[in-house]
Amino acid sequence: MSSIDDLPIFEDVDPEVSFVDSGCFGRIYLINKQLNLVIKVLFSSPQPSFIDQLMKEYNIQRELYGGNVFVPKPVGVFALSSTYL
Repeated sequence: MSSIDDLPIFEDVDPEVSFVDSGCFGRIYLINKQLNLVIKVLFSSPQPSFIDQLMKEYNIQRELYGGNVFVPKPVGVFALSSTYL
């Protein structure tokens, strides 16, 4: 997957989204408190290399979680409407 158009769209977003932290590629927001889901919002337009990097991060997180390393449960890489932020 190298296009944002190829990503599934996540729509189960809380009415109030809260800022968590900044990372290397963007800012991190808590978007669903019940599911404890966060998103990474990229600092710049989603280029194929950024989406590929997010997919790599997701796969690493999934492997760590599957190996019982204490990391947040990975759910996936999604597109999200900017109207939530």
